[in-house]
Amino acid sequence: MRRVILPLVILITFVSTLSGGAVEIADNPATSVNAPETIRLVELWRLGGDEEDEIIGHIYDLDVDDDNRTYILDSQMKDVIVVDGTGEIVHRIGRVGEGPAEYERPVDLFLTGQGTVGIIQSYPAKIVQWSLDGIPREGFPLPEIWPGRWRAILRNGEYAADHLYLRAARRDRSDPHFTRVQDALFRWDGEADTMIKIHERDRKRDVDDAAHREWERTYSISPFDWTVGPNGTTFVCATYDRYEIQVISPSGDPVRVIHREYEPRQRERSYRDNLQRAYDEAMVGRTYRRQPISFATAETDMSIQEMFARDDGTLWVLSSRGACDVEPGEIATFDVFDTRGRFDRRVTLLGDGCYYTDRFYLSGELFHVIRNIDTDYREWRAGDDETDGIYEIICYRLP
Repeated sequence: MRRVILPLVILITFVSTLSGGAVEIADNPATSVNAPETIRLVELWRLGGDEEDEIIGHIYDLDVDDDNRTYILDSQMKDVIVVDGTGEIVHRIGRVGEGPAEYERPVDLFLTGQGTVGIIQSYPAKIVQWSLDGIPREGFPLPEIWPGRWRAILRNGEYAADHLYLRAARRDRSDPHFTRVQDALFRWDGEADTMIKIHERDRKRDVDDAAHREWERTYSISPFDWTVGPNGTTFVCATYDRYEIQVISPSGDPVRVIHREYEPRQRERSYRDNLQRAYDEAMVGRTYRRQPISFATAETDMSIQEMFARDDGTLWVLSSRGACDVEPGEIATFDVFDTRGRFDRRVTLLGDGCYYTDRFYLSGELFHVIRNIDTDYREWRAGDDETDGIYEIICYRLP
């Protein structure tokens, strides 16, 4: 008699949407279909640290071109550092100012695949372009994102399938009783007079509510809550505790919801106390409509920490356990989903890196670790009052 292993079966069902279409529900068990995999990353280069003469400020984002050159947005120096495949800095791109190809508050970058790098300014909303060898180009003529008095702030963006995918937000305070908070993802071809809204979170916040609750943070979209695949499919994490990912077509239609059986990771009491203290210190002097802002931390970590859509169509998801429950020598463990939303396998990456203090970028065959990106966190977590605050960038290749 053939033996059937039920925990490895993915359940595919369909539900109807308000528009009459069908959304596929991919329910996954806690165990992957295939056996776990461990990969020792191949280090290609390191940049920064104590021995480097080159000044690297605060790193906001990075991207990789087809020649494995890395483009790093330095928001402190306000330019883009271009690093070749051997770790040598080739040149810097960008210029501060108010001219056509200039900017003042860069928050993100993207490569168009057409020989240019786009640099996003948050407010006033603006996107400039430079050639990859440092020549200013014509920028993107942004259409009006939301009509009305309260203008949008650009948060971050990606480029895929010849389209821009932008995250924008605004706070509408025209009503004296509440603030309307809007956060949305848009798809735009770079020329049209309008953008296609593909996902939105819209809520009203009472003027008397100056409390921030960590488990409610999903009313807005963070840069780690969404990613775009090479064909323009968008993946969005919209919950705090549940392991749930919305899959949206390029036209903005929901096509799939990916679930995985997952128990939220409980935080240790000491960790939560340190986190609460750090937030309390950060909120000193901050107000919401003249009321002091407070912050309440959650008892659990957010179940999905980050996602990366890869060129082969797979989705690599970093869960709270995959990020935090690691052994010495392990960077993180990713859950890998195939093109149908099936939990295919778990992949553990070996190398130098710690999710608590570092930031990860997975692009193509390269995996970057930005060391010491959150030095303030490292200070209070480790109880160390002395920190150099020097970034180090490690570039690995997935074999």
